[in-house]
Amino acid sequence: KEIDNYIASLPSWQKEICNRIRKIIHTADSQIDEDWKWGGPAFSHNGLVCWFWAHKRFVSLKFFQGSLIHDRYKLFNHGTFMQRNRTIAFFSPNDLQGKEKKIESYVRQAVQNNVSGKKVRITTKRKKKTLPVYMKKVLVQENLFERFHERPPYQQNDYIEWIAQAKQKVTQQRRLDQMLDELRDGKDRKSTR
Repeated sequence: KEIDNYIASLPSWQKEICNRIRKIIHTADSQIDEDWKWGGPAFSHNGLVCWFWAHKRFVSLKFFQGSLIHDRYKLFNHGTFMQRNRTIAFFSPNDLQGKEKKIESYVRQAVQNNVSGKKVRITTKRKKKTLPVYMKKVLVQENLFERFHERPPYQQNDYIEWIAQAKQKVTQQRRLDQMLDELRDGKDRKSTR
């Protein structure tokens, strides 16, 4: 019921994407369980498989242990630097066109990984990334260099990777500006990107 209400409350383009994703997941595994976790629809079979959320500009389908899935179709387009999760972002219903069977195969892989007990081994200590010169320059100019370094290494790495992976200068600058705002306000990095 919560999932039905959640989907019904969305704009029509997101509603279409979410309904199609939900159907794909159930087609891939008829025994998958639906649940409501972290404010969104979640799907489990011998453990969490995937979940989806509607964001302002896109819908994300996240695979909990997605790094174990062989991305043979190159569908993962967000969060590929993370140790565990992998995400497919859909910006319009057209992004699903011709991908239904491919996504089904990813869901089946994730279920099989859960059933066989395969798990991602998380390394507790990530190597600290080198701060790019252009980021350091901006942090110094904005008097935020110390605030940046007060953050734990994983948050510093997260900012560096997130900004560096932007494909366009405009996107990179927008992300850099967002980081600066979050540092000024003392907020943690937003988890939904």
